[in-house]
Amino acid sequence: MKILVPTDFSECADFALNAACQFALIMDSDITLFHVADLPDEFGAKSSDDSLAERVQERMKNNIDELMSQREAMAGSIGVKLHKESCFGSFTESLIDYDKEQQFDLVVMGSYGASGKQEWFIGSNTQKLVRKLRKNILVIKNPISNLRLNKVMFPSNLTETDREAFIEFLDFLKIFKTKEVHILAVNTSGWFNQPTPIMLELLKDFKALATGDYDCQTHYYSDYSVEAGIRHFAEKYEIDLVGISNIGRSPIKRLFQGSNVEMLINHSEIPILVIDNKK
Repeated sequence: MKILVPTDFSECADFALNAACQFALIMDSDITLFHVADLPDEFGAKSSDDSLAERVQERMKNNIDELMSQREAMAGSIGVKLHKESCFGSFTESLIDYDKEQQFDLVVMGSYGASGKQEWFIGSNTQKLVRKLRKNILVIKNPISNLRLNKVMFPSNLTETDREAFIEFLDFLKIFKTKEVHILAVNTSGWFNQPTPIMLELLKDFKALATGDYDCQTHYYSDYSVEAGIRHFAEKYEIDLVGISNIGRSPIKRLFQGSNVEMLINHSEIPILVIDNKK
């Protein structure tokens, strides 16, 4: 497995790198640490003083190299091989282009989340990546001192697309000795919910996919929103990882309806594996 870790050298990005190192040790994988630097706006166009622009860029590059080397040494100290890659430009576009070239299997990324207008109109780099990168993305908010995935959950609206994502999630869990898998459907008492008997039957169908390998439990959980239900359930049951299918929305729908995936990224403190639905 090829793992990509974007970094801005912040504390949160280092949480993600540390988590990625723990995953890499279990998966016997290497890590690529990727940084995108933005030049000051005045250097975006042709500068009247090209030598000044070059000096600024060279100084930035030297600083990036030093910060990269510090993290390479940290990874090496615990037995993980880390490759370094950096460039100047736009974060999202540069990362997507680099992934097209290298074809990573998993992106591990830190996130502080976002709130208010930023959450809906601008969004964090993690949100933007979730919208645009067709890849499985593991989002980390807090330090993970000892990686364990004993109890995991898969919230779902129980569609055929989610079924495929759930199968991929189970495949991801195989080497982690996971004990409990909780399949969650959230009842918000809204107009568009399926009747309860249908939801319970669909939950049974999903459970059959994991029978024999895990202690698999199903839940039809009531809350005021899907995102709140996922967070509250995860906290109540002390879940170690949330796996969720990423079904994209148009910008207009995102503005008015929101994306459960993006809202979960912003508000949940638990690691989230966003599974690309491939459709």
